[in-house]
Amino acid sequence: MTRQIQRTGLDPTPCRFEMVALGPLFPEQRSMRSHRPIRDKVAALERGIAGFLRRRRYSVLGTHGRSLSLDAGLFARVRALVEREFPPPG
Repeated sequence: MTRQIQRTGLDPTPCRFEMVALGPLFPEQRSMRSHRPIRDKVAALERGIAGFLRRRRYSVLGTHGRSLSLDAGLFARVRALVEREFPPPG
């Protein structure tokens, strides 16, 4: 987190953090083979949520590269939770 903040040109020392976590969304997978499809779904979800937050004018740190297609149903459920935690800035 410190490096991400420094990349924006800010000093992380006086920063305050509030973490919001959702999940687990899926059960733990027993093998890398079964983990990869879940990982790809979550990567697409993270990218979608990052875009949603940016459209609400929140600053989102880090990159969210190209990923597989977004699961619309899962995104809608997670977005509803995120909307409560991150209302449009007023």
